[in-house]
Amino acid sequence: MPTYHNPTGKKAYIMNMYTAPEYRRQGIAINTLDLLVKDAKEQGVLQIALEATYIGRPLYER
Repeated sequence: MPTYHNPTGKKAYIMNMYTAPEYRRQGIAINTLDLLVKDAKEQGVLQIALEATYIGRPLYER
């Protein structure tokens, strides 16, 4: 959706990603992220941004 800071509507920002402790180490976060990226690409999104903690960073570095 176009906004003042994203007039083309072709950028996405992932604000938060959290997995409850009892569901961690099962691939849930990475599978969810893969689906989000796939869906964004299908909708014409050209750029996806996020900020990650030091601990969470390896999830996004691939």
